[in-house]
Amino acid sequence: MRLLICIDDTDSKTSEKGTGAIAEDIRDMVVETFDAPVSFISRHQLLIHPDVPYTSHNSSMCFGTEIPEDRYDELVERTLEVVSTESDPESDPGVAIADLDAIDTEAAIAYGKACKRILMHKTDAYAIAEQAGFFLEELGGTGDGIIGAAAGIGLRAWGYDGTMKGKPKDIEGKKTYTAEELLKTKYIERVVNTDGNDLPGDTKITVRKKPKLSVYGGELVLLAEPNDDGIWTQPEKEHLKNFGGELIFREGCEHFKPDVEEEQTGEGGCYDCLYRRWIETGILCQREEK
Repeated sequence: MRLLICIDDTDSKTSEKGTGAIAEDIRDMVVETFDAPVSFISRHQLLIHPDVPYTSHNSSMCFGTEIPEDRYDELVERTLEVVSTESDPESDPGVAIADLDAIDTEAAIAYGKACKRILMHKTDAYAIAEQAGFFLEELGGTGDGIIGAAAGIGLRAWGYDGTMKGKPKDIEGKKTYTAEELLKTKYIERVVNTDGNDLPGDTKITVRKKPKLSVYGGELVLLAEPNDDGIWTQPEKEHLKNFGGELIFREGCEHFKPDVEEEQTGEGGCYDCLYRRWIETGILCQREEK
């Protein structure tokens, strides 16, 4: 079985252990207990809004693994044990586990995208888990973590959202590399510009102080943009975090209705829609309120 495991809301503002660290605990458990391959952990930025309680970023953590079908129930049980044991008592944990070969991927992706621009609720999360066909469970508190956990399944399956948790240890911060050199490192599969086009091997790129890799086309990529001096650099951290959202906002949806001309940005999609409202991490869709 090819599985995605995603968790959210496992910490509080006073806890010493974040959701990313608990995702690492789960990944370590999967390796030790099931001798299974595991992927990198991806962090998915969700909606920042006053009505959404979050510790610092409102993000979920997701990774992939493969196990025999007859050990699935055991994996679910062990995952829930780790989250229950390691989560802060004041947190609102949620866990989602999906079989990529069995879920309605299109529905899961649509829900994940919506969580970046629409205020969602637990009823929405349970509805998509039933519709798409994946496991979803809350483990204390308000249980609101299931909203982000379900979103992470869809966004990771989409493959154009999120960043790798942590930084690649074989890349030195604030150092200039060629694209060819970066492609020889452990994690980077492509070096691309912000339009998703591969950069020539001799392109010089100065990486961030803490290099960050993005998920693009299901691969780990290093995103870069040109400087006036001819040397490329990684975009600012906020751009990297919200890159998937920018793609979603440009894409728009079937409910698009153009705003008045003087309020349009010219970027298309959600950016020029009558129903959009600007917020910290992009756009909040208010179509339902209309």
